[in-house]
Amino acid sequence: MTPEQLEAVVHEQGPLMIVAGAGTGKTTVITRRIAHLILSGQARAGEILALTFTDKAAQEMQGRVDELLPLGYVDTTICTFHSFGDKILRQFALELGLQQDYRMLDDTGQVLFLRQHLFKLPLRQLRPLGNPTTHLRALKQHFGRLKDECIEPDDYVSWADDLVEAARGVPAMQERAQLQQELALCYRAYQELLLKDGRCDFADLVYRPLQLLRQRPGVLQRLQERYRYILVDEFQDTNGSQFELVRLLAEAHRNLTVVGDDDQSIYAFRGAAISNILQFKEVYPDAHPVVLTQNYRSLQPILDSSYQLIQHNNPNRLEIINQIDKRLHGARTDLEGMAPNPLEYTRFETVSDEAEAVAQRIVQWREEHGLEYTDFAILIRNNRDSQPYLRALNQYEVPYRFSGNEGLYRRPEVRLLSSMVRVLVDPHDGQSLFYLLSSDFYACGPRDLVRLSNLAQREHSTLLVQVEKALQEQSPELQGLAILQRFHDDYRHFVDLIPTLQPGPLVYQFLQRADWWRRVTEGEVDNAQALVQNVARFFDVLGRFSEEYPEANLAEFVRHLDLLIESGDSPSVVESDTLDEAVQVLTIHRSKGLEFPVVFLVGLNEDRFPNKLRPEDLEFPWPLLQTSAPADEESHLQEERRLFYVALTRAQRHLWLSGATDTGMRRKMKPSRFVRESLGAQAAAKPAPRMQSLERIKRSAPVEPAPRQEETLKPKVFDLSHQRIADYQDCPHRYYLAHVLRIPQPESQTLTFGTALHECISWFLRQRKEEGRIPELSEMHNRFRKQWRRVGCVSGEHADHRLQQGYDCLERFWRDEAGSQQVPDMIEQEFTVRLDDVRIRGRIDRVDLDKHGRVKITDYKSSPVTQVDLAHQQAQQSLQLSIYAFAYQVIKGKLPDLLCLHFIESGVEGHSVPYDHPLDEHTGQIRLAVAGIREGRFEARPALFRCRNCVYRPVCDAGAEG
Repeated sequence: MTPEQLEAVVHEQGPLMIVAGAGTGKTTVITRRIAHLILSGQARAGEILALTFTDKAAQEMQGRVDELLPLGYVDTTICTFHSFGDKILRQFALELGLQQDYRMLDDTGQVLFLRQHLFKLPLRQLRPLGNPTTHLRALKQHFGRLKDECIEPDDYVSWADDLVEAARGVPAMQERAQLQQELALCYRAYQELLLKDGRCDFADLVYRPLQLLRQRPGVLQRLQERYRYILVDEFQDTNGSQFELVRLLAEAHRNLTVVGDDDQSIYAFRGAAISNILQFKEVYPDAHPVVLTQNYRSLQPILDSSYQLIQHNNPNRLEIINQIDKRLHGARTDLEGMAPNPLEYTRFETVSDEAEAVAQRIVQWREEHGLEYTDFAILIRNNRDSQPYLRALNQYEVPYRFSGNEGLYRRPEVRLLSSMVRVLVDPHDGQSLFYLLSSDFYACGPRDLVRLSNLAQREHSTLLVQVEKALQEQSPELQGLAILQRFHDDYRHFVDLIPTLQPGPLVYQFLQRADWWRRVTEGEVDNAQALVQNVARFFDVLGRFSEEYPEANLAEFVRHLDLLIESGDSPSVVESDTLDEAVQVLTIHRSKGLEFPVVFLVGLNEDRFPNKLRPEDLEFPWPLLQTSAPADEESHLQEERRLFYVALTRAQRHLWLSGATDTGMRRKMKPSRFVRESLGAQAAAKPAPRMQSLERIKRSAPVEPAPRQEETLKPKVFDLSHQRIADYQDCPHRYYLAHVLRIPQPESQTLTFGTALHECISWFLRQRKEEGRIPELSEMHNRFRKQWRRVGCVSGEHADHRLQQGYDCLERFWRDEAGSQQVPDMIEQEFTVRLDDVRIRGRIDRVDLDKHGRVKITDYKSSPVTQVDLAHQQAQQSLQLSIYAFAYQVIKGKLPDLLCLHFIESGVEGHSVPYDHPLDEHTGQIRLAVAGIREGRFEARPALFRCRNCVYRPVCDAGAEG
């Protein structure tokens, strides 16, 4: 570590501000500081809270901390702001009048919620009767922004009322004042509807915990005592609510570490307040400053140009405000440039010329310098700018990954399933039927489809009617009658199933009947891993719908799907994780945190980069804020300049800058001012080569998918659970289906029943331990009824019996617990232990400590074991309990005295006593499993009993028959 890094790591008490420039190793500093706090004895692991912004960043941080610490330190909370807020809300929901089992609304769910309650909101101007839903997304964004800035509904209403009063007699002010009053009243009504309906939206996960800390001093004190050291990564990206939340949590001990770089603050459009980092020293005048300037990424000329650019944001920078030196110094002596000058700027006549030159350079340098395609990145300002570059990469047969690919519902594999359900619901939907018949599932020839479509149009009928008519008449003009017959058989089969199956199981059976699962598992489908994961995401949509509307039918799902799409829902898609050898094409925002040997920063034209300031859709009540102001032209330009700075600092060895005069607009484009600001005297573009006529013609070719690379389905990272290890040991092929391809499991009553029981038991134990009360049996029954779903029940009578069975199980558990004085010492205790270079993660259901100090670990099972001897046998052979014993040993330094499997349905318990080295008898088996997974050995192990009970039996051809 550098002296500055070490200074930050060993800082003891009080606020600490780490200004970490691009590529200066901030994650190393954060993780080593966490390890130092624990190993030096300054803090226990459970007293540390580290907050970041993405799950990926939290996982990376957790992984690095795991590597730095010896076994046993498992209690450190490293998570995103929103997952931390959710954790706090689940624990203290009742303090705010929330249901503990509140349901989350994602962005689209929020819009749908607003739509559902549209006429319960006091809207006038914002609910035009001709198109009453036109402003829903703007309202959603407005309400989220209000919560980001800690604005209470009553404060907004009071301010708006005053504005209306001040506007009396001033016609020019009245419309604006009335609109603000309408927005304020709607905000209050929206929050009341969420509370009444047991919902929270994404912004609530910070806003409501902040309310809790402000309104409940006792809760604030408990959390302050729990988290004595708080670290915040990417502090420049925090909003008002997030800063206030950590400020309150750190108020008692003031051990707050923030890590950030004002020059990389690029998320103002999401509510990030750069003022948080610029004014941190005003809030904490005694904060100890550490500035990291040793850059481990880029060649010095790249760093110098970046610094030259960002100077144009002075004086609104920490360097000026805090009088520090932020100039980055390259520490890499092992890097060689790709050319004498690691920066070059070229100006082209057309954007097609520019794109083709980029593709040519990638091909050339890959051959000349021994680079891989993954060493190259093309950075664009917006996704819509990508097409010329993708077309050029295709022309030169360069594989690529594009971060802005079409959303989930536009993916062919998902459109296929969407078309299928639409045809089942609406036989008149000829467009969906045409897509379905032309898909790989049926591969009906284009000549037949055109003929049938023409007949439908001529006779004013439907495509389905023409299909049925052709089959009835055995029309000799059609070549694919067998294909049409197979489709029609499928159609009739699934129409008959609609009354008996929920949408999810019905779609699953469609894929099964089409033999798609088998073709995927046997490699007959290109890019199988990504396709399966996208299909799995569609099943997530199906699953959420069934949870929300358990009695709804297929037609209601189609209407729901239409509403999702209409509301702008566009879940991200999975590109092939195995397409390792590909050029990255991504927006600059997406590139944040990444680095590449060669970066092409393209499309550098004025009015495109920087782009123009867009006005707010709905005016924000800025006077309610003390520290922020609406964006003006200058602040917007500074944000764009910071974005350009982020783009420059992604490059390690070479940075290509380019733009084009002719982009298809009527006027000629001028070079971006940022080129001149960063390159200075070097900003004169070198002349671009002229393209040949044939090359220009080729540019008109359509953008095709990236050239396919051979798939190598071998996992790279080893975070395993006992269940994954057991799956591989039992049948490697099942591991492959479940954890590599990730084929979704068909919903089953066994799974939903067990999940609901576990959730109720966990809730009961937490209430007893954390709230000091024994919930009523009726509360457990009500909770089970909400959690349990009828999926997989063969009849209404079956569902009624299954529900009663759940009640009976919980009553038995409740009576045993209510009559006992034992309060659990740990509940759902998460742990991470290492075996060699493999991390084994898990969660222990329950740990009890009796009055004699004896420790008992319990795992709850919903499987129907009724014999005590069998329960003991399973406990003594359990890999899961052995891992739990080992984890407890490294956490507490001692073995548990008793290991227990508690079978909920019968109340029977199986016991075992752990050995001194609980994993010894399983270590060899675990290592064999890890080696097999790493080497991609996923052979099937057919056995009659195993295969008969396997959830993947319908999609596996290797299973034993019987």
